Amino acid sequence: MLARAEAGVPLVIGTAGTCGADATVDWMFDITAEIAAELGQSLRIARLYSGQPAGRVIAALKDGPGPNRCRSRWKPGPMW
Repeated sequence: MLARAEAGVPLVIGTAGTCGADATVDWMFDITAEIAAELGQSLRIARLYSGQPAGRVIAALKDGPGPNRCRSRWKPGPMW
């Protein structure tokens, strides 16, 4: 938080690489706002939500590859 303030850049909180789920983005925002208040900092915060309903993902996987569809990139293999 101190380095961000020194650099004068906004803080980005998102599901990809930071929080993992939409609800956790909100939780992290609340904690961050509380810390900023304790440090006397004003913030510009971007919250990025990329969660998808499970049913949408399951349906897209069942439809198979194609335009506007998805496929699993996971390939079973040895763990070690």
